[in-house]
Amino acid sequence: MSKDKTENQEQLVIDESRNWVFASEEELYAFFKPFIEKIESSLLDDYALDELHEDVLEKTLEDPDEIWANFALLEESYPVYLFFRKIEAAEVTQVAVCYCVEDEPSFIYTYFCVDSEDAKLETLKQDNLIYDRAIREVFKGALEGDSLSEGDELSIGLYKAMTTLRGDLDINEEDFKAYINLREEVIEEADEIWRSMDSYGNYLVNFIREYEDSDTGENFYYIVVTLEDKVSDSNVLLFSFPTKEEGLVERYRKGENLQADEVTQESSH
Repeated sequence: MSKDKTENQEQLVIDESRNWVFASEEELYAFFKPFIEKIESSLLDDYALDELHEDVLEKTLEDPDEIWANFALLEESYPVYLFFRKIEAAEVTQVAVCYCVEDEPSFIYTYFCVDSEDAKLETLKQDNLIYDRAIREVFKGALEGDSLSEGDELSIGLYKAMTTLRGDLDINEEDFKAYINLREEVIEEADEIWRSMDSYGNYLVNFIREYEDSDTGENFYYIVVTLEDKVSDSNVLLFSFPTKEEGLVERYRKGENLQADEVTQESSH
């Protein structure tokens, strides 16, 4: 929530695009009271609530474990965002229910804490996962625009399998982002394109291109893993990575060897 100063008073700005600008906190909370009551009646009766832990609310908003968008809590044209953060010492998870503008919390409808072992805690996570810190931390090789960065299950499974095959001397995951400029080039001008079907019936298409490191003179490969989408007749980008290991590259040379003009790439997310 921001404040705009006028000559006589400060205005409380929640969302200028909706003209949600208020002259006082009393006016603001009078406007949001029906929303707050509806959210609290939907959520708070179903959970064994703990202390509010107001002292960590700022951390929950600034550094949450997860953020979920819920389109069912309010029958409006905007979602409600739920920020989750586990408080280890208290063995509870704090949940802050917010209105957001440009992915930033602008108004807090309510917040509460739930026992972290409460199975019903998961029922609060509905509709769309916006952010998951665990995924971002574990998959350091997730790059902007790929399905791995969005928490796609197929991408996660395939990426995990890839990391178990990598040697200790291969290129660090933390450095993958330094190679992202090669991704489109590999898709458009691959040395090799391989298409195979996995055990679930998904058709995976792998783009491979070999490069020479200008600094060291060593050769390395860049591999782009995609999913064939029959509906759009294109390929969805799952993840990509560089590697110096010929043995790892061989894992992606399986199935049918395609020509570049046989594959259409879907634009990045």
